[in-house]
Amino acid sequence: MKFIENECCELKIMLTKDIKKEIIAFANTNGGKIYIGVDDDGNVIGIDNPDNNLQALTGTI
Repeated sequence: MKFIENECCELKIMLTKDIKKEIIAFANTNGGKIYIGVDDDGNVIGIDNPDNNLQALTGTI
């Protein structure tokens, strides 16, 4: 599956602290989806240690 970045879809190679800005932006609009582990060309590259990333993301939110 190939993803395309637009006003409702944000692609991130890895989880960073800047993810907060994206979450807030989607919360203040009509929503959207953030895909972590996907490069800017829409290719799924995956992430290392998804459980730790999920915990970090939950803590950030």
